[in-house]
Amino acid sequence: MKKKDVFISIVGKQTAENESETSELYTNGTFYKDKDVYYISYNETQASGFDGCRTVVKATGEDKIIMMRSGPSQAHLVMENQRRCIGEYGVDGRRFTIGVTTEEIQNKLDESGGTLFFRYLLDLNAQSLSTNEVTITVQGQ
Repeated sequence: MKKKDVFISIVGKQTAENESETSELYTNGTFYKDKDVYYISYNETQASGFDGCRTVVKATGEDKIIMMRSGPSQAHLVMENQRRCIGEYGVDGRRFTIGVTTEEIQNKLDESGGTLFFRYLLDLNAQSLSTNEVTITVQGQ
């Protein structure tokens, strides 16, 4: 599948200490499939809090997502369904190693676009930070 320009909608919900916050990002990006992996890539904006960063999401079936962010803020999170993985997060020149426990992945992507949903828990030094839900919708332009 050739790389194509798409419209991307990202809705995230973060819950920490019984308080929830929802964020939404609407942007243009690229989408393609290579072998059994779908790639979604886009530039972050000031609205997301990661202005100047590039994010790439790799989705493999219903059981694995890798999210990579490069630029002023960096991240490399591996999410495998029903597993705890170790990820890296960097901001303001500091790097953190965080735990990522994925509770659910729903991959409804096909060659025309679709949706990707995932819910995961973040922890730092075995202390719970937040529960996160992300829905990414990809539409052809």
